[in-house]
Amino acid sequence: MVKRILRNYKYPPDSQDAAVELVLQQAKALGEAWAQGEPGSLASRPQ
Repeated sequence: MVKRILRNYKYPPDSQDAAVELVLQQAKALGEAWAQGEPGSLASRPQ
């Protein structure tokens, strides 16, 4: 899904592959933080 969105908007035109990898790494790290309920993640905030 992320790759498709970036490709649709042709962003960034000169380093698209590197940008996609960076976004995927960030998403993975954020997902792991949410799963573990680390401080600063949305999962650890009171509702």
